[in-house]
Amino acid sequence: MSRKLTPIRCTPQYYHKIWGGGRLAPTGGDQQVGEVWLLSALAGQETPTEGDDYEEASLDALVARYGDRLLGQGQTARCGGAFPLLIKLLDAATDLSVQVHPSPQEGGKDEIWYFLETEPTSRICLGLTEPMSADSLRDITKRATLMDYLHWEPVRTGEAIALPAGTI
Repeated sequence: MSRKLTPIRCTPQYYHKIWGGGRLAPTGGDQQVGEVWLLSALAGQETPTEGDDYEEASLDALVARYGDRLLGQGQTARCGGAFPLLIKLLDAATDLSVQVHPSPQEGGKDEIWYFLETEPTSRICLGLTEPMSADSLRDITKRATLMDYLHWEPVRTGEAIALPAGTI
């Protein structure tokens, strides 16, 4: 029987954003830090790792080396051999840009947003107020009226919201 793996220590990566609130900044750091990536295997934005078993290997390299010992029984094949999580903290002082993450067929991913701290006016966009064709949506964005068609949902501290891939 192989020995247990030791904990993976990851070095947080801080990202400046024009909408950043600064509460995530290291002491004396950039006051517009909007994101801290705690765990990432995204190319070019990998979280540095430390630990007795890891020799600063990327998370994907650790999946290749340890497979189901790291991810859990059957998970290596399910995840296609890639590290399956991205965990980050956001601090938004203003609205973030409106985005549509691609559908799963286009390489998109489902997301879960957990709200650690909110303001009374905090909200998240969850799609459109009504179904519409791609052509109608393009026309609306050309007229700069998209905000009138976005469905906003208030959020509170301790809530979690699931955002399926392909959702605005």
